[in-house]
Amino acid sequence: MIKKLLLTLFFLATGYLLLHNITIYNPKNGFDGEGHVSYINYILQNKKLPLPHEGWQLNQPPIFYLLAAPLQASHLKPQVINFLSFFIILFLLFRFTKSYIAVLGFSSLPVAIYLVPLITNEYLSGLFGIVILLVLLKISTSGEKGNHLYTLLVIFFSLGFYTKVTNLMFLPLIPLALFLQKNKKWISRSAVIVSICLAMASPLMINNILRYGKPLVINDDFVEFDREKAQSREISFFLDPSWIFHPDLYTAHDYSFAGGMWNTFWHDGEHVATPEDTSDKRPLSLWLLGFPLAALSIFGLVRFIKKHKQQGIILISYLVLSLAVLILYNFRLPFHNVLKAFFVFPVVVPYVLGLVEASKYKKLSFAVTLLLMVQYITMCTWLYIQHWWYVAQ
Repeated sequence: MIKKLLLTLFFLATGYLLLHNITIYNPKNGFDGEGHVSYINYILQNKKLPLPHEGWQLNQPPIFYLLAAPLQASHLKPQVINFLSFFIILFLLFRFTKSYIAVLGFSSLPVAIYLVPLITNEYLSGLFGIVILLVLLKISTSGEKGNHLYTLLVIFFSLGFYTKVTNLMFLPLIPLALFLQKNKKWISRSAVIVSICLAMASPLMINNILRYGKPLVINDDFVEFDREKAQSREISFFLDPSWIFHPDLYTAHDYSFAGGMWNTFWHDGEHVATPEDTSDKRPLSLWLLGFPLAALSIFGLVRFIKKHKQQGIILISYLVLSLAVLILYNFRLPFHNVLKAFFVFPVVVPYVLGLVEASKYKKLSFAVTLLLMVQYITMCTWLYIQHWWYVAQ
């Protein structure tokens, strides 16, 4: 009874924080906020989808914007989509792990909170990516009884792709999951499922080929970037540890791949929802908390992989793919604004699974819970947008 009451209070507090931030946040802020808003307005004004070359961010797939447009027309905030996505992710992680640590672990992550008030397709894309990854984990251990999972996989891959094309990265994991399932027909079945997924994605890619000569397009296909502002992408950029020894919370993305990713995961490293107040110690606290929490998650993930080898291989493969995609994207666009952890939002799955497994180790259970509670309280107080901040309306 007490646990249920505490959980209810926890959900109410988190829900209030998110709704408060959505209500007060200026939607033209954020990462390309005006571009995403213009996409929604285009649909409302023209009653059709824009072409990728017609403006900034109009190259994005349409699902988020098709959902956001009627919300805006009804005088509701499009960020409601992010709000609902947040709680759906919480539910899915809890159902998969049967652990309240999963709920606390995800809710305590700054990246899971500061993204919610932004108008962006990243959260919905992250939700679909998380569903795809969880379905693949289930498939890898389902034996010959996973037919309904294949249907779910195709549905959510299609939804994910038409929200953000980066969900294509899950395709190589499909044959891997079926191979680990020890399905005798894994080759033919993989070919069928991947073919269906590609067929579902083909209308967008064929349209791009016919119009632009390539299946996938991004902003720099239509807008000339100032290459004089590009940062170095030499080996030192990926290995530079100086942001750790001289804590750099806000400018590490200029010279360090890891530093830029760390700052967008563990706190609001680009001031997208918080002010540039370097005197406040709460961002530093969140930045520092990331180190023991990451260590605990890695420890737990190793234990999880030893217990669940098939699922462990899927998780490791996803992490490798995510890293490879981010590195390639950084070579394609060598600018600090591509260093964002939420581009691979489903990494929260292995992170949370690691924490859950670490909490099952008696010597670490209290430490995991305590650190997450400290992170949650610190994060809530810092990411509560004040009406005088520059990000407020």
